[in-house]
Amino acid sequence: MSDNEPAKRGCNNGDDVRLTPTQQRFMDMLRDGRPHNIHELRELLQDKEATLGNVHQHIYHMRVRLRPYKRGILAEVVGGVVWFRLVNHVVTA
Repeated sequence: MSDNEPAKRGCNNGDDVRLTPTQQRFMDMLRDGRPHNIHELRELLQDKEATLGNVHQHIYHMRVRLRPYKRGILAEVVGGVVWFRLVNHVVTA
């Protein structure tokens, strides 16, 4: 299976979401709910030429795929470093 081919995988709460193999590696890291920095995620790209922009691109597409499941990826900048965390969306009436 190539990285461009979506695979049906489980989300943290058991819902099925279609993720590419790269996105699944990101999800496997993020599903613990703890913040992970952008450099940790870049290492998962398995490409020595990968840029931080590539990480942002994958995160954007994951957010689109996770939104229907009321999930998201929060980004926070701390000390000039971007940290990402998998979160549940809070729905208020």
